[in-house]
Amino acid sequence: GPNLNEENTDPLNDRISLDASENWQYSLHVHSLNEWRSAWQREHASDNKFPSGVFAPYTNAP
Repeated sequence: GPNLNEENTDPLNDRISLDASENWQYSLHVHSLNEWRSAWQREHASDNKFPSGVFAPYTNAP
């Protein structure tokens, strides 16, 4: 999450590192809400429900 410490105002500290392959930027990126929901249910069946409000803004496929 974001750094809420007021002493540190460097915006680079709150970024996420992406370890991608050399041609990652040229590949097709399909972000399916259904696939994310299925994976979440498979991996988090015992702890909580799928947070669709978190993932939905980043989807570009059903």
